Amino acid sequence: MYDYEKFHAENATNVHDDPLRHSRVAELCKGRVVDIGCGTGSLADYYTGPYLGIDIAQNAIDKAREARRQSAEFEKFDTKDIAKFDFAGFDTIVMCEFLEHINDDEQIFAEIVKIASADVRIIITVPNGPRVQCDEHVREFTIPELRKKLSKYGKVRFYNWQGEEKRILCTVDFGEVETNDLSLVIIAKNEEQGIETCILSAIELCDQIIVAVDNSTTDKTAEIAKLYADEIIRFDWQDDFSAARNLAHKNAKCKYILSLDAHEYVKSSQGLALKLKAFADGFLCSIEEETGAVHSYPKIYKNGLQFVGAVHNKIQCKNVMAYQNFVIVHDVKNLQSKATKEARAKQRNDMVPRIMKARYKLNKKDVRASFHLGMFYTGNQKHREGMRWFKRYLKYSKNPDERWFAYFSMSLSCLVKQKLWRALYYADCAEIEKPNRWETRKLQGIILFTKGKYMGALDYLLSSFEENKVMHLYRPWKREDDLTWNMSGECYFRTGQYADASMCFDRASKLSTNENSKNIFAQRAELMKSLTKNSN
Repeated sequence: MYDYEKFHAENATNVHDDPLRHSRVAELCKGRVVDIGCGTGSLADYYTGPYLGIDIAQNAIDKAREARRQSAEFEKFDTKDIAKFDFAGFDTIVMCEFLEHINDDEQIFAEIVKIASADVRIIITVPNGPRVQCDEHVREFTIPELRKKLSKYGKVRFYNWQGEEKRILCTVDFGEVETNDLSLVIIAKNEEQGIETCILSAIELCDQIIVAVDNSTTDKTAEIAKLYADEIIRFDWQDDFSAARNLAHKNAKCKYILSLDAHEYVKSSQGLALKLKAFADGFLCSIEEETGAVHSYPKIYKNGLQFVGAVHNKIQCKNVMAYQNFVIVHDVKNLQSKATKEARAKQRNDMVPRIMKARYKLNKKDVRASFHLGMFYTGNQKHREGMRWFKRYLKYSKNPDERWFAYFSMSLSCLVKQKLWRALYYADCAEIEKPNRWETRKLQGIILFTKGKYMGALDYLLSSFEENKVMHLYRPWKREDDLTWNMSGECYFRTGQYADASMCFDRASKLSTNENSKNIFAQRAELMKSLTKNSN
C-alpha cells in the first residue's frame, strides 16, 4: 500500500491545491459537506459552509488543522471502516481525486445509500482515463464507465470545466431520476483535433453520448471518443451521409438527439430544458460559420426520425420550432487538421456536383438539387455556373427563405463581376421575397455606392441599422455596423457633407473592435471636422 503518511510528511501543505478544481467543486457543494480523502483540506479554503474532511493520513489531518479555517473540522479515518461512518446529516459527499486510489468502492456507496439523506449530492473528480500519471493510482476511469456505475444512485451530470481534459468532474444527485432527454450523436473520420472540444461543449446537456467512427480513420479519433462515448459504433463509409447518420443514432435512448459534427461545438444552450418539453419534431438551431454567416437547421430532433439525401442530408421533421438561443459554431479552422480539411474539401467537391446533378437529371423540378448546386458553385467562386443553377431553382421553388438566399447570392455574384444594374435587380428581387431585411438594404447600398450613387446608397445603408424582426433560415452576413458607418461616412464625404461624415466615422471608430481600424476611423472623423471648419 502507498505510504501516505510519508508523502504528507515530505510535501508542502498545499501540494494538492488546485484553484480551478477546488473552486468549481465548491460551487457545486451544498449544505453540510464531508470530504472523503481530503488530504490537507484544500477544499475548506474554497467552500465556506459546514465542512468535515476525513483522510487516512494523520500527517495530512495535522497539516489541515493547522492551515485551514478554524470552523472546518478534520478527522483521521480509514475508509476500510466505512461502515462505522455516519453519513446521516450530510448534504454533500465529496470524493475528489479519491476513487483512483482504492481498488473497490462498492462498500462506500452501499453505506451512503443506507444512511445518507434522500437528496444527498455526491461530487466526484477522477483523472480522465490515463491522462494523469501517478504511482498512487490503482485504476482509471472514463466518463461512460462512471455514468454506468453511478446512474443507479440518481441523476448523473458531467461538467465542462477548464480542467476537464485531464480530470472528470461529475455529480450524482440522489432522489433525481435520469430523464434521458438528449443524446449527443457524432459521426467522425480523422477528427482527433476537434472531437474532444465538440463533446465537452455538450457534455452538461446530454444524457448519452454516441460516436460513430469511420473504419478508414487513421488518427486518434476513436481513442479520444472512448473516454467520453457511452457507445462507439464502427462503420464503413457508403458514399451516403444520411446512411451514416441514421446508423449512428439507431441506438439512441433519449427523447431527442443533438447531432453535431466533430468540428462543431455548442456556444449557447439557453432554455434547453424548457424547449425539450415542447411538442416539436425538431428545433431550428443557429449555426455560425467561419465566414460569419449563420443559418438555421434542426440539429436537435426527435428520436426515431430519419435523414434523407446522400449529401446535404435532411432530417425529416414535420413540425419544427425556432430555437435561436441554441448556437452551434462550425469551426473547421481550429478543430480540423490540415490533412482532414483537404480530404473533406476533396470529398465535398466530388460528392455535391456528382450526386446533385444525378438527382437533377432524374427530375428537373428537384429544387433541393438545383439549390445546393447553386450554393456549391457560388461558394467556389464559379459565379456564372452558380447563377445558372439558382435560376433553375427559382423556376420551381416556393420556399421564400431559400428564394431570398438565391436572389441575394445572384446579386453578390453580379456585384463581383461588376454587373451593377443586374446586381441591383436581383437585390430588389430578394427584397420582394423577404421584405425589410437589413442584409438586403445593406447590399443595395453597397451596389449604389459602387455605382457612385452616394445619396441613394445612404438611404439603404442608414436603414440597414434596423434589426430583422424575425429569425431567418439564412443569414449570410454578420453585422459589422462599424463598416456600414464607415461607408456611410464615405457617402457624406463624397457629397461634401463633412459634418455628417465626421459623425459617421466617429461612430465607426467607437464600434470597431479592431484597433487599427478604430484608429483609422478616428483619424477620418478628425479630418472631416477640419474640413467642416475650413468650409465655414
